[in-house]
Amino acid sequence: MGVPRLYENTDLRLSYVLWQEGVSPFVIVELLSPGIENEDLGQTEHEADQPPTKWQVYKQILRVPYYVVFDRYTDQLRTFGLTQGRYRELTLSNRKLWIPELNSGLGLWQGTYQGITRNWLRWYDDQGKLDSY
Repeated sequence: MGVPRLYENTDLRLSYVLWQEGVSPFVIVELLSPGIENEDLGQTEHEADQPPTKWQVYKQILRVPYYVVFDRYTDQLRTFGLTQGRYRELTLSNRKLWIPELNSGLGLWQGTYQGITRNWLRWYDDQGKLDSY
């Protein structure tokens, strides 16, 4: 929220870098990574002599309100909302998460894209119509 779609009004964004944007992200979407699932799901314990875990950064430093994890191998979608400084798993309705602050939702769509048929993570509007961006 509060960040233009194009970087410096010319380039498509390939990443989100806080020190360039100046605004913390409102939603983080994580594609579950084989081998580090525990870190992606906040199940990694912080070691005193190590940097903060991914979840610690998202919830304590950046305070990102929504954290979404999609496992493209099992098609499992899990969503978490930041409440009182902790991420709590949110209940999905029809494999979709509605985000009222964005007036948009995020959910799974079964379809074909670029010749591949599977479940895809897609944004949708308040009418349930897939967003085209």
